[in-house]
Amino acid sequence: NTIQQFLRSPYALTEGREQQEALASMLIVVDSIRQLAIAAPDVFAILDSFSADKSDSYYYRKAINNIFVA
Repeated sequence: NTIQQFLRSPYALTEGREQQEALASMLIVVDSIRQLAIAAPDVFAILDSFSADKSDSYYYRKAINNIFVA
């Protein structure tokens, strides 16, 4: 599954606007195509990676927020 491959890749958590926006978009896709049940372990692993240093990034916070939207 392409979604799971992306969420598991080191690129999903790479710093930078484009990568963090890609993560946010991918999390919306997970919700919109009803794949949360399949992708949940990977989504929760991303949530576990949230840290104070990452909270400075608007785009990373947006991606994390999309988890809760899903």
